[in-house]
Amino acid sequence: RLRQQANTGFTFATELTDLLLERQRVDSRRAHEIVGAVVAELRGGAIDAARLAAVLRKAFRDATGAAPTIDAEELWAELGADRIVRQRKGRGSCAPEPMRVMFEQLEGRFAALEKELDETQRRASFPLRIREAVAERLGRDW
Repeated sequence: RLRQQANTGFTFATELTDLLLERQRVDSRRAHEIVGAVVAELRGGAIDAARLAAVLRKAFRDATGAAPTIDAEELWAELGADRIVRQRKGRGSCAPEPMRVMFEQLEGRFAALEKELDETQRRASFPLRIREAVAERLGRDW
């Protein structure tokens, strides 16, 4: 369900902006303007490679006066949610490797906290065990 949802809407907008910055060498403001125009035009309809390419070509030409050099099929393949997730590898990202590292760290922290809790409970129960031993020895509760 998450994969299906991620491939609808405009999950790809940030990635498209980055691709325009990197491959088309447009400045940040212009890249955001282009992506904003693409999103506005694509809203409310099905999105596929051909439609995205046509809308991007128009938005790019309107913003820069030139045609984009990005191939539509290549672009479409790079904007899939699975690929976007795998590409985002920074700390705190949702790519598989950083997630694995984070889970391992959390498991280690959980084990340490569990050990600390066990030790705290053991120490806290010591006076109770003394009281029970004394009560047993004296034959009465005190």
